[in-house]
Parts: sequence; C-alpha cells; structure tokens
Amino acid sequence: MLLVLSTMIISCNSDDNVTNVIEQNPYEKYKGKYKGQYTGEDSGEWEVTITNHGVVSGTVHSLQFNLTFQLDGQIDTSGNIDATYQYNNQNAGSLNATIKGSLVTGTWINTLSNLSGTLSGKNYNN
Repeated sequence: MLLVLSTMIISCNSDDNVTNVIEQNPYEKYKGKYKGQYTGEDSGEWEVTITNHGVVSGTVHSLQFNLTFQLDGQIDTSGNIDATYQYNNQNAGSLNATIKGSLVTGTWINTLSNLSGTLSGKNYNN
C-alpha cells in the first residue's frame, strides 16, 4: 500500500499541466535596414530601418524636387509597413509596403503635390 501511495504522489506533480512556451518577438524577423527606389509621377530613393519593436524610420529622397523627407511609421506582424513622411514638420504623404522574405513592394502617395506611384527594394542588413 505504501508503495502504491508513494508512486501516485511522485507521478502527480503540480506542474504537469504547465507547457514550456518560448515567447518570440514577432517583429524580430523584419528588423534591419531596407532601401530601394520609387517610381511613378515622381521618382527617387527610400531607406528605412525597422527596430525589433516594429518601429519604422527613415528617409525618402525625391529626384524631381531634390528634397529629402523624414519617414516614420510601424510594421505589423504580417510584414505590412504603414508610414507617413514629412517635410518641414508638415505631412507630405504616405508609404504602404509589404515585406516578403527580403523583398519590399508597395505604393506611395504625395498628398502635397497630388502624386503617386509604386516602390520596391530589399533588405540590406549585410
């Protein structure tokens, strides 16, 4: 009887129902530097850095207007970037893109000049 009782006590541990879960940062896979070109009714270059918290920051340089805009935004856990860019602290437009693997594709809109187009680029961590 003692043998049976001791076996039951040992086999019924209080942490038997606890699952070891390793929490993974969903933004870690997008962290890094990306750059590329945009075309359409204006053309130029863009460059962003994505942090491991999903914060997007960078610049957009217009070849037509020879201006550099500051870009800020966020990436979601599916790789969709939603960002706005400013010039002289005024909202100038938006950039929406998606990261798949190391490639970036999307669209841009300049609301100040009523221009739009597409963009592409890739990851430049190395």
